[in-house]
Amino acid sequence: MAEEAAAAPMLRPVHGDGVTLVTFDGSGNIVTAGENAVVHVFKSTTDEDARVIEDNTGPIAAIDCKGNKLVTACEDHHVRLFDLSKGEECLESVVTRFQGPVKAVALNNTGSACASAGMDMVIKIVTLVDMSVRELHGSEGTVRSLCFDPQMELLASAGEDGYLRLWTIATGKIAHELYVLPNIRGGADPAEIGMYGIDFDPKGNMLAVPVKNAVQIFDRSLEFMFILKDLGHDAPVSVVKWSRDGRYLASVSVDGQMLVWELSSRQCVASFRHPRRLCITSIAWHPTEEEIAYADLLGNFSVWRKPVRESVKEKLTPEEVKQMEADKKEAASRADVETLFDDEPKQKIRLKRNNAPRNMITDSDDDEDYLDENDNDDFIVDDTAGAHQQHAYAPVASQFVQPAFQPASTPLEESKRFLVWNDTGFILSREEETTCAIDVEFHNASKHRPIRLVDHFGFTMGALTSSLVALAAPSHAPTAESQRDHPSVLFARNIGHWSSDETWQLFFPVGEEIECIAVGSGETSFIAAATNKNYIRLYSNNGVVLDVFCIDGPVVTMAAHENKLMIIHHSAAGVKSNQHMRAVVLDVDAKSVVCRTNVPLTDGSQLVWAGFSDTGLPAIVDSEEVVRALVPSWGFSWIPVAEFKQLRDEKHKHEYYWVTGLSDNEIVCIICRGGETYPKVLPRPVVSTVPLQMPIVSAPETAPSEEKFLRTKIFVDHLIESEELDELDRADRKLIQHHRRQLDQHVLASISRSVQSQRWGRALDLTTRLLLPGSYDIAIKLAMKAKSPMLAERMSLAKTALQTSERERLRLKVQAARAPRAPVTNVTSPLPSLSSVTAPRARSPANAPSFSPGTAPRTTHELEMSSPASTAATPDKAAARSRDKETSKFANAFQNVPLSPKKKPTSASKPKLSNPFSKKRASSSGTDAPATTATADAGAKSSNPIDALNDLARTSPKKKAKVSSPFSAKAPRALNPPAKQSKPKKPVSGYLLWLKENRKDIIQQFPELKPKEVVKKAGEIWRTLSPEEKSKYARPATSEKKPAPASAPSSRSDSDDSDDDEEESEKTSTTANNKNTKENANGVEDEQSQQEPETASTAPLASAA
Repeated sequence: MAEEAAAAPMLRPVHGDGVTLVTFDGSGNIVTAGENAVVHVFKSTTDEDARVIEDNTGPIAAIDCKGNKLVTACEDHHVRLFDLSKGEECLESVVTRFQGPVKAVALNNTGSACASAGMDMVIKIVTLVDMSVRELHGSEGTVRSLCFDPQMELLASAGEDGYLRLWTIATGKIAHELYVLPNIRGGADPAEIGMYGIDFDPKGNMLAVPVKNAVQIFDRSLEFMFILKDLGHDAPVSVVKWSRDGRYLASVSVDGQMLVWELSSRQCVASFRHPRRLCITSIAWHPTEEEIAYADLLGNFSVWRKPVRESVKEKLTPEEVKQMEADKKEAASRADVETLFDDEPKQKIRLKRNNAPRNMITDSDDDEDYLDENDNDDFIVDDTAGAHQQHAYAPVASQFVQPAFQPASTPLEESKRFLVWNDTGFILSREEETTCAIDVEFHNASKHRPIRLVDHFGFTMGALTSSLVALAAPSHAPTAESQRDHPSVLFARNIGHWSSDETWQLFFPVGEEIECIAVGSGETSFIAAATNKNYIRLYSNNGVVLDVFCIDGPVVTMAAHENKLMIIHHSAAGVKSNQHMRAVVLDVDAKSVVCRTNVPLTDGSQLVWAGFSDTGLPAIVDSEEVVRALVPSWGFSWIPVAEFKQLRDEKHKHEYYWVTGLSDNEIVCIICRGGETYPKVLPRPVVSTVPLQMPIVSAPETAPSEEKFLRTKIFVDHLIESEELDELDRADRKLIQHHRRQLDQHVLASISRSVQSQRWGRALDLTTRLLLPGSYDIAIKLAMKAKSPMLAERMSLAKTALQTSERERLRLKVQAARAPRAPVTNVTSPLPSLSSVTAPRARSPANAPSFSPGTAPRTTHELEMSSPASTAATPDKAAARSRDKETSKFANAFQNVPLSPKKKPTSASKPKLSNPFSKKRASSSGTDAPATTATADAGAKSSNPIDALNDLARTSPKKKAKVSSPFSAKAPRALNPPAKQSKPKKPVSGYLLWLKENRKDIIQQFPELKPKEVVKKAGEIWRTLSPEEKSKYARPATSEKKPAPASAPSSRSDSDDSDDDEEESEKTSTTANNKNTKENANGVEDEQSQQEPETASTAPLASAA
């Protein structure tokens, strides 16, 4: 029967707090090591003249000793060898070095070989005779324990990836592996999960492994043999060690319980409990005596003498073992009920990103048994009262509530930690023995110099922009370690300020703690501080109070970008393992709410990062590494743009992406290996980028292209809205076309694969998502190449419908730009929806409403919609003349359209609706009034694009009936303006006629040339032509040509970039046409790169003019 030790051994403090290690040398001396990087050698527990070895320079994570040889594995990345038989200079050599901290080390029985491993997941076996090294690759997490096979054939390893592995020493390959250990991320507390200590028996036939609350025994092939658990541990087992003769096995758990098992009977024959119930981190058997040395988490060690005595070796029958197990469980349940209402001491809660939320409290059947034993069975109740049944309700399970945190910051437990890391730089906090310091470094060292600050308050929060550094610290009361006494404090320093980097600080009221901070840069820089009173306090960069308001829940985190501030807070109790959070996006300059929406998190996960993309799109990342972006479409919804756990292969599945920023196509992060979930300060981490990939489910052959199209469209839509690109502006129109080409490339790739697999319907469906007429031509060529003329015909009809609707849309847009504005009395929505990439909102005159794609025209009064913002100031006359001049080139495009007379804008003009995440905001000065954005309800159109094409195919092609766009994802094209009748066109030069005839030949002859280089090359060839050859083109150039009638639009048959080519050709030609005519043609025809064959014969030279 197992008995508790009569008297607890005396504890000997020798090292500071942290993991402490103990072993015996060949002479029976006690060797200890700890996180203070010091090794002590004691002759006994009472030895006052211990030998001290101080050759290590970092915390010691593992030791092993065979005879007089001692090896230490340190977090300074080194493994060192000592000879304890020597005097003070006992350091023999550095065995090996690693890229990261070393966590495990082991010597073979003869001390001739050393195995070590750590956080870089590489195991090194070093032969100590010649220092030859063999590397073992295959671990997928930090290796926590190593053990040599006494037969020197195998090496056992246990890692945080959950795998127990046996390696063949001769080949360096994995012989066997088994998933039985806890799978954790780095940084886990040994007091919670143990030390992963494994051990071979002296003969090498059995391997003891701690698995949860028991010890499992495996053979040399990792085949399960038996388990030791009867009357065993109540907490996870940390370390196991075999006795020298192999008859007994000692095991220790994280609650400080040590058991000695007899292998012949598989029973516990001795038991001992740590006096303070601390986690025992290391044990070792004496080489000759019956003694076990152990060490704990507080730097203490001691020796348990005579753990196995003859008086406690009596055997128990199986029935006695079962009865004792039942008595033990009953006693434990009674103790739980008796202490149910006791005051529980407050425990220090540590937030670990790698751990899942704490398990919810559940009811225990043992409690019900205990209550049944004490109920009053003899109590007589009234029969009438018995009709009223009393319902018992289970207690509400406690929910995990995530505390507040700073995005892109490392845990508080580290003495050196990052307060923030973003695209500007990082803030580093250093806690030293005498002082604390703050280091601010910038990625662009040529623009900003590093900043060094003395930390008098113990700052734990930081935020950084290119113009402002903000720090915050919680309140602090005097302690034995520190005499600081201050309330919560906010500190800021202006960078590059005209007043020589001005600094300021504010102390918050007693009892109000700062939870997190954020810094933004709108019209002026601002600082937001969230407190435990659910207050959001806003300050200017100079400490002036801007505002203070409340949120309806404890804050979780905040992030800012330019004039936007995103606040995420708890809003209600979660369901099961889910948390209920809410995000609020604010416009600080306008003092308005952009949106309020719930925060979706993966089941059982936590929020680990929140911020904005480089274009201002809100985004979040949870602990399951799902990246989501907030877009205004679907009423402000979160869209998953990446699931990194699904993207990593088996080799990299235990990597972790510590996010620091987000761009349109990739996430900016620091890749943490070895099971770590955050980077260490040293060595300085390297920033990496990982491509985004939306988790879509689609046909395998087109899934990559469809994913790229969908993801790119989300960010392109936002970019056009945030930059407020206007189709009426020439530069903006070219940029819009550039993005449309990018989107069309992804669609064309999907069309190509669909055509190759002869999925004609899918190919036609994809064709309706194209945005440029030139892309339709490529799709038609793909259909003809696949010998599908019917598909090509329908693609051609789709192109015709697109061009028709585009002309109508642009006609209405130009008409609306010249129409007067009417007062608005009915506001339907304060927030605009995300417009399609094909119809970006115009950054145009204040009286120019824009139109959504595919909408039917309505009156100007019906199309206008005002913002709930206050009435804007009236624009001055100069601004009005500038806007009139901008739209004047479209004035004659539609001569048959009756335009309303121009009116001077009134002071009652309403500000235009803008993208809620827009970078460009209307000026706050009274001279510039924001423009009004008008929207229109969608007109009558077919809900199915394919049915609309069938209807279009049945119509007569000669009638040219106008068809509204049946494609919801595309914007219609603009109608080419007719040639002006008032002024005759100047003759086209002979060079332009020659260029138009020979341009394709030049491109075929010089395919490597860019469009502008083609024009330059054409000029060189033209100059080499003889006068006779040039004269061939002189007569057509001098002949007068009748202007095209007003009803026949100009035609251009070249590619989408023909505008640039013709601009270069006109610069080269000495007989350039009239400038106004050229601007008018180019202004409306940029998107008309392809026209119907009928119009091509009407005005063959209109586009060249």
